[in-house]
Amino acid sequence: MRKPSLGRRERKRNETVDKLLQAAIELFATNGFAGTRVEEITERADVSKGTFFNYFPSKEHILMHFAGRQVGKVQDCLAAAQQG
Repeated sequence: MRKPSLGRRERKRNETVDKLLQAAIELFATNGFAGTRVEEITERADVSKGTFFNYFPSKEHILMHFAGRQVGKVQDCLAAAQQG
């Protein structure tokens, strides 16, 4: 069964979250979590600081969001492995 396609607004939202996550992870890897400022993340993602806070209340929340995605991927892999 085909999953319904996302609307333009939802696609744009997902793209923005992905850009912010990618920028944050790159900067965390380079500068460390404490050494990375929200302004650096938004500059790298090419979005405004206000946009960041529309999606994440804090820098800690973007890290938790990323961790949640990774846990979800592991759970999906485990479920697939258990099904054979």
